[in-house]
Amino acid sequence: MKIKCKPLIAALIGVAMVIPLLGGCANNGKKDDGVLKTIRIGTHAQSEDDPYMIDAITGEQNPGMNADKKKASITALEKVKEELGVEIQFLQYSSDLKQLLLQTVLAGDPYCELAVLWGGVQGTILSQNVLQPLDDYAYIFHDDPDGAWILPQKTFGAYYLMNRDLLFSNTWPICYNITMIEAVPSLKDANGRTIYPSDLYYSGEWTWSRFKDYLTKIKQYYSGKKAASGADIVACNTNFTFFGLFALHSVGTGVYDGGAMSFDTDAAIEACEYVDQLITADVVSCSSAQRGVKADSGWLTGTEAFLRGETVFTNCARWRMDDASTALTTRGESMGVIPFPYPDGTNPHTDENSKYRHVTPMADSVGLMRGTDKETSILALEAYKMYKVEFYKAYAQVDSIAQYMEERASADALTFGVDIFHPEVGEQNLAIWQEFGAEPANEYSEACDVMWGWSDILGRSIYGVNGYAKYRTAVQANKQEIYKKLETIGEALNSDGAVDAVAPSLSSKKTIALCEGTDPAKVDWSEYIGASDNADGEYEIDRVTFDFSEVDFNTVGTYKDLLKASVQDNGGNTGSRNFTVLVYRKDNQEAPSLVAKEVVPEVDRNKDVSTIKWSDYVEMAQDADGIDISGNISADTGWLDVTEAGEYPVDLVATDYVGNKAEVTITVKVK
Repeated sequence: MKIKCKPLIAALIGVAMVIPLLGGCANNGKKDDGVLKTIRIGTHAQSEDDPYMIDAITGEQNPGMNADKKKASITALEKVKEELGVEIQFLQYSSDLKQLLLQTVLAGDPYCELAVLWGGVQGTILSQNVLQPLDDYAYIFHDDPDGAWILPQKTFGAYYLMNRDLLFSNTWPICYNITMIEAVPSLKDANGRTIYPSDLYYSGEWTWSRFKDYLTKIKQYYSGKKAASGADIVACNTNFTFFGLFALHSVGTGVYDGGAMSFDTDAAIEACEYVDQLITADVVSCSSAQRGVKADSGWLTGTEAFLRGETVFTNCARWRMDDASTALTTRGESMGVIPFPYPDGTNPHTDENSKYRHVTPMADSVGLMRGTDKETSILALEAYKMYKVEFYKAYAQVDSIAQYMEERASADALTFGVDIFHPEVGEQNLAIWQEFGAEPANEYSEACDVMWGWSDILGRSIYGVNGYAKYRTAVQANKQEIYKKLETIGEALNSDGAVDAVAPSLSSKKTIALCEGTDPAKVDWSEYIGASDNADGEYEIDRVTFDFSEVDFNTVGTYKDLLKASVQDNGGNTGSRNFTVLVYRKDNQEAPSLVAKEVVPEVDRNKDVSTIKWSDYVEMAQDADGIDISGNISADTGWLDVTEAGEYPVDLVATDYVGNKAEVTITVKVK
C-alpha cells in the first residue's frame, strides 16, 4: 500500500543528518563579563511552562507540573543556558493579553521578547501589528531538521506564528466506540469479522458514500435502543462546526489556511453539501441544533453524549478524550480514531494528485514582539528553538524530533485513551494517530477569529434558520464579513507600526435593578457597568454614552437588552453593548416565589461550600411582580457536613430587591 509522506515527516526525516552550523550560536548570549542574557517569554499559563515557578501557597517549585515534563523542561533550559548563554524567563501576563502587548509595544518597551498566544487570540494580536515577521529568521528553523516543525507556514504572506507544542492530533479528532460497532451484524463480512472504519480507510474504500452507508447501518441497528442514561443511541452526534471543517479539508480546502480562504470554492461547497446530506438523512446529528429554530453547534454536547454511550461516532474534544476512554472502559468498551472520509472516486493512499488532508487547526502559538532589536531577536529565536527541541528529546529520551514522532506516538495515543492494543484495529489506530501528528498546521480560521462566522453560515444553511438559504447560495451572500475581517488584519500588518484596531469593551459588574421612579441621570452607573480598552486601559464612567429611551424607569418590569451603552477609544474605535434593566416596586411587601429544581445536588466530600453556586439548583426565583431574583440566592448550610458522605438539608433563600424573602429546603448529597 502506498502512503503519501506528509510534509512534517518529510521535513524531519528527509533532510540530511548533518545539522548546519548556525554561525555565532555558541555562547553568543553572554556578555564579555560572562553575564547571562535573559530572554522573556510571556505566557497565560506559567504553571504549564515554568518548572521553576514557586507556588505562592506551598512555597514549592511548581508542584502541579507533571514530574517528567518538569525534568525535561529543566534539562532543556539548562542546555540553552550552557550552549547559548541565555536564561529563559517565563512571565505570567499581568493583565489582559490583548491590552498588555499593545500598550507596551506602543510605549516602546515590549512586555517580553516572545509571547505565547492561546488559540483564538492570534487574529486580534495580528490586527494590532505587534508581532515581527519572521521571514528573515526562517533559516533558524527550516535549516534544522529538528526545528522545522516550529515554524509551519506563512499567514498573510509572512511568517508570524510559531508552534508552541508538538501535537499528535488535532483538537477535535473523530472518535468512535469500537465495541458498539462490533455489535452491528450488518457491519460484518461473510466470515463474521467486523469491517472497521480503519479497514475501509486503508483499503481505499472510506469514501463519502461508504461512510453514509456505514452510518445508516449503525442507525438501523440501534434504532429503539437506549443508552444507560435513557437517551436514544444514535450513529453520530457531533459538533457540526468541526465536522464541517474536516469535510472542507477532505477536498483540500478550508476556511482560512494561512494563505487563502477557500470555503466558497466549488469543492468546498460540495463538501458542505455532503455534511448537509448526512444531517438531513439523520445519520449525523447535532443535539444542540433544531431545524428552523437554532443552529447551535453545541461545543461539547457530542463529546458528552459519547462519554455516556449515546453516540457511536463524534468529534471528541481532545481534552476530554481521556475522560471518554475512562467512561468507555468502565462499560467494557474501547475507543478508536478515524480520519474523515474522502470524496468518492479518490484514494489518498494511491493518488499522488489527491488534495485530501487531515485538518490541523493552529493551536497555541508564539510570536516575536515588535521593538525587539535584531541581535536579541536572533538570540530569542535560537533559544526558543533549542528549548523546544531539547524539551521533547529529553521528555522521550530520544536523539531527534523524528525519533520522538516515531517512538512517542504510542505513549501519546494511550494518554488520550486510544485503544492501540485492540487485536483487530490497534495497529491501525496507532498508524492513524501518527498520520494526524505528521500533518502540519493548515487551518487558521479559529486563530484568526473567522471560524465561527463561517460556522454560522454552515449551521443556518443546514438547519434553515429564519428561512436561510442552502450553503451554495448562503455562502456567496454572507461571506463578505469574513473576507473583510481578514482584510482588516492584512491592512494592519502592512502598516508601519502597532495599530489599535480593537474596539473598547463594556462589562456588567452586577445586575441593574432600580426601584420605580429612579432618575437615570442620578444613578452611579459605575456600580453596574465597566468600560475598558486594550490600548487605553480602564475608562471612567463619564466616557460612556447611554441611551435610556427604551427603558421606562417609572413602570415596573424587565427591560431586556434595552439600555444601550457605547464608548469610543482614543483610536476612534467604538464598542457598544445592550444591558438589561430590572425596575422593581419600591413598596412591595409580598413574598417572592422560589422553586427548586427536582434534581438532588451532589457534591464531593471536603468540597469548599463557599464555591457552590446555589442558584444552579433553583428552577425559578421571582418577586411578586415577576422580576427575576435568581441572582439573589443564599443558603443556610448549618446542617451540611461535607466531611461525611450522606444526605443533608440545605435551606435556600431568595431575597427580592426590597428585602422580602422566600425559603425552600433542598436535599444535598455528599459523595
